[in-house]
Order: sequence, then structure tokens, then C-alpha cells
Amino acid sequence: MLYAATSTSSKSACGALDQYFSYYSRPRRIISDRGTCFTSNEFTKFLSSRGVTHILTATSSPQANGQVERVNRVLRPMLSKTTDPYDHSDWSTKLRALEFALNNTVHSSTCFTPSMLLFGTDQQIINDEQFSKKHRPAIEFQVGDLVVIRNVDNSTNVNKKLIARYKRPYIIHKRLHNDRYLVRDIDRIQPTQIPYEGVLETDKLRKWTSQILLPT
Repeated sequence: MLYAATSTSSKSACGALDQYFSYYSRPRRIISDRGTCFTSNEFTKFLSSRGVTHILTATSSPQANGQVERVNRVLRPMLSKTTDPYDHSDWSTKLRALEFALNNTVHSSTCFTPSMLLFGTDQQIINDEQFSKKHRPAIEFQVGDLVVIRNVDNSTNVNKKLIARYKRPYIIHKRLHNDRYLVRDIDRIQPTQIPYEGVLETDKLRKWTSQILLPT
């Protein structure tokens, strides 16, 4: 997690860690440099009271805390590109979005995102493809169009991989509000005693494209 600190005091560092612990629980150990906020009695007592081991890196050896340094190397240019070039005071408002980007980017060393390694799943990302699917105009059908219906079989003894994706052709009987349609069996092509009639949304329907001639 990334935190915008108003100061480098021990109180500020303890406050940030306290918030982190409330979200993700307490780690077994924490590695930090030898900044005064981390070597103070206040910080030492804070970690000790929570059963967290504190490991200090060697003096003047930033590579000893390499993970933090790598994040900082990536984060600085990201901040410079996303903050107002004429008013840098808004940088703290960008942290959540940048944190999300970092946590859901695949790392070359692990081949996984940090979110996947920590939670076992990636956080929801609305990429261009998902946005396009969600906002693309709904397909319109006309009364009399022949359609097939997406097949959803919840039977436990059926191999889902072998089920046809769509069921037999039906006919659009009426167009309703909110991209919904009244669908019925086609006359003289009724495989059951009770005629089918249902209201379905556009995403459950596909236009019937078979060249097989239907009875007239």
C-alpha cells in the first residue's frame, strides 16, 4: 500500500502501519532503513507491542531494501506523469490509482501480479475490451426474426462441455422495453406439448443463421 505522509515522524509511520495492519493483519517482520522515524523508541515499542520483528538495513545501503527501492524507481515517473505539471500539490490524490496499477501488473520475476500472490486473485480491472463490451449498443431484433437462446443447463449429471451453446430457433413475437423481447416457439416446430414463451434480454439471444428451410 502507498501512503501520503505529512511528515517523516515516528507518529506518522506508526499511523500508516496501524492502518495497514487493520486491512492485511500483522506481518511476522518488517524491513526498513535507518531513518530516525524507524529507529525511535516510539516506533520500536509500536512494533514490539504487536509482535512484529523489526529488521534494519545496513547504513548507506539502499540495495539492502531492494523491493522498496524498485517500487520508488517505478513510482516517481508515474507520479510525474499523472500530476498537474503546474501544481504538484495534487500528487497524493493519485496514489490509490497508481497503487492499483502496481498491484495488478504482472511482474517479470514472478509472472504474477502482487494481488494474485497475496489474495489468490486479481482485482477487477476494466480494460478497453471489457469497457467496449459493456458499452457497445445492444443488438436489435425485429418482430418475426428467428433467434436461438443461450443454453443454460444446471443439471449436475450433464457434461457442460458437451452441451450445445444455444437452443433451437424461436421467433421474436414482441419487442419490450430495456432491450427485452417476448420469444415464442415457431408455429409447427413445437417439440413439447406446452408452447414455449419467455421474456429474454438481448445478451441471451442470437440471430438464427442456419440455411435449413423451416416448414411453411
